[in-house]
Formats: sequence, structure tokens, C-alpha cells
Amino acid sequence: MPTVTFGATYPQPEGGVSVLDFADRVEAWGYDSIWQGEHITDWWRPTFDAMTVCAAFAARTKRVQIGTSIVLLPLHHPTILAKEAVTLDHVSGGRFILGVGIGGENKREFDSCGAPHAERGRRANEQLEVMRGFWTQEKTTYQGKYFTLQDATMEPKPLTPGGPPVWVGGRRDAALRRTARYAQGWMPYLYAPEQYRDGWSRVQAYTREAGRDPARITPGLYQFICVGRTVAEAARVAAKSLQERYNQPFEKIVERYVVLGTPQDCARRIEEFIAAGARHILFSPTCPPSEVMAQFETIARDVLPLVRQKHSGG
Repeated sequence: MPTVTFGATYPQPEGGVSVLDFADRVEAWGYDSIWQGEHITDWWRPTFDAMTVCAAFAARTKRVQIGTSIVLLPLHHPTILAKEAVTLDHVSGGRFILGVGIGGENKREFDSCGAPHAERGRRANEQLEVMRGFWTQEKTTYQGKYFTLQDATMEPKPLTPGGPPVWVGGRRDAALRRTARYAQGWMPYLYAPEQYRDGWSRVQAYTREAGRDPARITPGLYQFICVGRTVAEAARVAAKSLQERYNQPFEKIVERYVVLGTPQDCARRIEEFIAAGARHILFSPTCPPSEVMAQFETIARDVLPLVRQKHSGG
């Protein structure tokens, strides 16, 4: 059986738990990783800065991996983000994962940051090339359409050889190709198991086309979940939460995209994603903010043991 690991995403300020308390509990509950997302302006709920929160996670924890889920790459300058990532790599003792994506759901957020919305994919590709140059070269010279550098230096070099691992989030073909060319991990969301299987197969094919080994890419998954007394009860709670998050109805598709129901129901659905190829699953509970921490505790206590007994790697 394949080894599978599991993570927890910070529920943001309105979840009622501090960043430091969340880190304490997640590590104590036995999760393998802890994550922070990002939106800078114009989002449905308050959010903290991802890199700052990850620094707090690094200072507070000893064991778990720490990641961004995700940094909106086009809203950042690659030189500054490269420096922040190197710093987190050192501060965390090599536990940091830079999860990136291009976003785009809200053009106003891009306008607020002075980032061209229509160019976000092409700019992101150049950004990943610039950052890897800083992490691996003594001097970085780069001539692209959006970024130009001449003999630029950055010290110290990363603690992790080659730089912290980059995981690309996204479901569209461009994101799959970006993963294949630049990344060490893939992290889509709102996938059903059969969609995940197809997406991961395409990532592997594109990776081979790019002359890279697919075995060097971790197939991750950002997964919504709601544990309840029944699938129907959990589906009602999750649909309401997701409608508030994305401002669109979810009643007809919630059972397709969210892990729902009793611990046994949830474990069976998680096994379907594992069978489709997922090897690191980070959970985001879909429930009222006041119930998020109880959900994380229930997942760790009642759901994950049912899965880990088959996938512990021991």
C-alpha cells in the first residue's frame, strides 16, 4: 500500500483560534503538515498573509511540514518571494513547501496589487524560473518578457538543495503543464476521484515530455471535508459553507467534491482519492467557523486512523 500523509489548513481569523494555538493543536493531533492560504484584498472572509503565518508555524512546531495553500504568484515580485521562501526554508529547518497558483477568480484583487490579470499565467512561469535561478545559481541573469535580471545574487542559498519544493495548485491544463515543468508537487482542489485520476495521469505524461521523472512530483490534494452523523446532514452543512465562500450554489455538486458523512463514510471516500493517485491530502473543513477546530479534531481522532492503518508506510 502507498504511504499517504495528511495536512490541515488554517481556518483564518474568524475561526476563533490563534495562529499559534492552531499550530500547537495540529501538531499534537498528529497531522503531517500545516498550511496557510492567501488572498490580499476583496475576498469573502478575512485572511492573513501566508508567508508571515508560515513563519509563525515554523517557530511554533518541530515536526510538521509547513506550506502555503496557496500563494497567488502573480501578485508578488519573484525576487522578494524567492528571498522570503529561502528564509522560511532556513527558519523551518527545511520543512517549508511553497504552494503557488495564479488565482484569477477576482480581477479586483489583481487591480489592487497592480498585477495584470490577463498575463497571470505567463508571468507565473517566468517567476518560477527567476526564483529557481536565485536558489541554484551564484549569479542570476534572466531575460524574459516581464522580468529582467543581470548578475543578481542572493545569499544565503536555501538549506534544501535546489530550493524549497514548489507545489502548483490548479486544475486547468496550463496548471498541469506548469507542474510538469517547474514543480515538485501538484495540489488541485474541487476534484472528484475520477477527475483526479485523469489529471494526475496528464501531469505524469507532461512531466515525461518535459524530460523530468514523474516520481519526483508529489501528487497532493486540497480537499474539502465535513464529518457528520449522515452524508445528507454533512452535505447540507457543507453546501451552505461553500455557497458563502464562493457565492454560488453547491447543493447539486457538494457530494461530488466534498468528503462527507460519518468517519467511515469519509475514510471510504478518501480511499477513492488515494486509489486515484493522491499521496498528500490537506483538509479544509466546510462548516461554520466556530466548528472548524472540532472538525479537525474529529478527523484526526476518528477518520485518519481508519486510513492510516493501510497507508502508514510502516
